[in-house]
Amino acid sequence: MNHVERDNGLTFIARTNWRNSYRPFGIRRVDRRSHMYVIGKTGTGKSTLLHVLGGLDGLAVLRALLEVRSDVRVVANELLAELPGLNELLLPYGVFSRRPQKERLAAIGEALDRGEAVIF
Repeated sequence: MNHVERDNGLTFIARTNWRNSYRPFGIRRVDRRSHMYVIGKTGTGKSTLLHVLGGLDGLAVLRALLEVRSDVRVVANELLAELPGLNELLLPYGVFSRRPQKERLAAIGEALDRGEAVIF
């Protein structure tokens, strides 16, 4: 298959080999209109937008993990810890933090020592 060949409503991108089962991987035709381009001049905030969207995805993953395991903690930007309800779930870390780096790293180590699931 080439990169534009369609298989079962799929625009083929690659073939996966998961558990020795080769399957096509791609974008479903119905989903192709759900994707967008982020375009603009330099300095208009494209990267910032994508960074924020990635952070929201991370919070969605955290919520899903909490349904399975209640002791999940995430090392995340210290600004996220300012949002109500997130402080207990995060291990705040930031290059420009007011807390000393040694203290932030110690908090991560303590969570690991307690057997908590820590995501970096």
